[in-house]
Amino acid sequence: MSNNLIKRTAVATAVSSILIAGAVNANTTINSALKHTSYTPISQADIVNKNEPSAYLVVLKATTAADMMERGVYRVSDARQSYANVETLQNQVQDKLFTLDSNVKVLGSTKILAPTLIVQASQGALDRIAQDSRVDRVLPMFDYDLHVAATADYIKASPIVTSGTHTGSTQTVAVLDTGIDYTHKIFGGAGTVEAYEAAQVDPTTVTWPQGQVMGGYDFMRDDADPIENDPSIAPATG
Repeated sequence: MSNNLIKRTAVATAVSSILIAGAVNANTTINSALKHTSYTPISQADIVNKNEPSAYLVVLKATTAADMMERGVYRVSDARQSYANVETLQNQVQDKLFTLDSNVKVLGSTKILAPTLIVQASQGALDRIAQDSRVDRVLPMFDYDLHVAATADYIKASPIVTSGTHTGSTQTVAVLDTGIDYTHKIFGGAGTVEAYEAAQVDPTTVTWPQGQVMGGYDFMRDDADPIENDPSIAPATG
């Protein structure tokens, strides 16, 4: 998988986490609900790292392809127009940010999952842009260290992990993501641009397995080929 794709997947994960955390913070009943389960209640420390934010997520007021899917009104032509609209809005808000802070850094953006800009800027600029009519909200982003041990402890599964009796070696993993380049060498593919392009000739049928990838489906385009083919992402050849 290309570094570009890895970064985009990480960004999508981060954006999802930030948006979900925002919803959790607004939901005062979550700890009450968790009392009726065997899980450890989520504390504020679990949701927001105590360190200073490493960046900020500027959420814009726009409709994305993901919104259309959720409402059951998704069409490819509308999704493409939405993508273009979000990009235009991002450019406008980005220009506004630079007038508020000449040292602002735009670290990334998302257009399909959510209409966002990921930025580093002065607090004054962030406060001002949060009042912009094109901006829905501004959320802090924190750096996290992910540890499997912490997850196991949270679901009270540490004894199973440490005993070594259940390794998961016989399990099949299903991944829901933007797509997968099964022609990449890391998955047992050819790892060439030619192989990547050839794989997309007929999206209605794919011969499985493809290397280590046992199967898949494109739920956004409703076809049998789950290959990553967003036009903004180049094929992975490394």
